[in-house]
Amino acid sequence: MEWWQQLILSLVTLLLGAFLGYFLTRLGAKQERISRAAKKLDEAVCGILVELETNLKLTESPSQKRLVPFVTSMWEMNKGEIIRLPKELKDALYQVYVEIGIANNLVEADIHQLKYGLGYYNGSYKEKKNSIAEKSKQVIKDLEDWLRKRGK
Repeated sequence: MEWWQQLILSLVTLLLGAFLGYFLTRLGAKQERISRAAKKLDEAVCGILVELETNLKLTESPSQKRLVPFVTSMWEMNKGEIIRLPKELKDALYQVYVEIGIANNLVEADIHQLKYGLGYYNGSYKEKKNSIAEKSKQVIKDLEDWLRKRGK
């Protein structure tokens, strides 16, 4: 083989090696991103599960003179991750947190009404509380099943 043929063969081998290295690096980076995103979603779902269980305990607690707001900090922090859940789980979560938002608005309105000696929202709040309890139980069960299927 002539020197120029060896040079071309070496350059082609070098280019193929560089391309293969680049491809394998990109593939590894993609797998790492997918793995990190899945872990982040699992952590978000676990945090929301704890929050839903806390809210469920609030619904089961005896009524007090003052209305108690529901906790939404994990939802606020992780609702961007939730979009990657299956549609039916995502929709059920949104429904629960819409109900929680309405109940929290009733609490806020009741606080302002009590300043003026009114406070008419106990009945509406109790209805929302019952609805939240019912929906939360189902969502908690569904999320736990989903996590179990993922091996978590």
